[in-house]
Amino acid sequence: MNNKNLKMLKVLCQNMYFESVDLIKRIDTFGKLVQLELPNIITLQEMTGPMTRLLRPYIEKEYQCFVAESYEFVDYCTVILVHKRHEAKALPFFPFPSNTSRLGKRGIFVVYLVKDDVYVATTHLDSGDEMIRYQQFKQCFAFLSLLKCSKAILTGDMNLFTDQRIIVRHWYDSGSEPTYDPKHNPYVKVGHMPKRPDRIYVKGGMASTEVIKLPISDHYGLLSTIDCNILPPLQKTVMLGTVMLGSVMPRAINMNSDWKEFRRRCKNYIVQLYLANSC
Repeated sequence: MNNKNLKMLKVLCQNMYFESVDLIKRIDTFGKLVQLELPNIITLQEMTGPMTRLLRPYIEKEYQCFVAESYEFVDYCTVILVHKRHEAKALPFFPFPSNTSRLGKRGIFVVYLVKDDVYVATTHLDSGDEMIRYQQFKQCFAFLSLLKCSKAILTGDMNLFTDQRIIVRHWYDSGSEPTYDPKHNPYVKVGHMPKRPDRIYVKGGMASTEVIKLPISDHYGLLSTIDCNILPPLQKTVMLGTVMLGSVMPRAINMNSDWKEFRRRCKNYIVQLYLANSC
């Protein structure tokens, strides 16, 4: 069903920076941000055990916590926090076929807002191989399309080191400002030019997104206000700073085998999801 009475959703996306440097100070800053803004949804990447323990006092009264359980390293994972006013259900973590990271599996983690009929997903794409990274980027949207969702939100650290909008059919790239800023963010160790590795994409709604420039991580956060009842304007390829997805995909290597494995995993995933919901 499409819930036309759904109010605006406020979504906060933040890469938490798994290093221990200034950890207490950084978590305190983030926790106070959460208490100030009270987002409906918070998606986190690079979460660790110490971070979770430090963040708990700021979130435990207001939020449900969903953790992507299928990571090889439990101290490096993605987390979705959902305000307790929403009824939510986590879907099983879906790992990508290809991954070069030594810090754990890359994949997509999805939570379904039951009464709102909205899927919220987060991901942390491969940082080591550009070809694999863009392949995973495409697979995120392909995976969500299998869920037959009319309204969805995809967030995360996508490691897309370009400041351009990347157009995906039926999805709205809601941001425009850099979240990785070597000049002004003291936690950034590498790079010279500002980039947009972090993104919030919206399907079936209109979003207004701002960059949260607080000393929390080597990435700035994104805070998006999403109205699922208003369709966004068409993002045309003639706009300055806009590219089609296919034009940024590296073409040096044939990835057909990776897509075959992806389709096989999707088929198994959908079957398992159907069986779980039938019990």
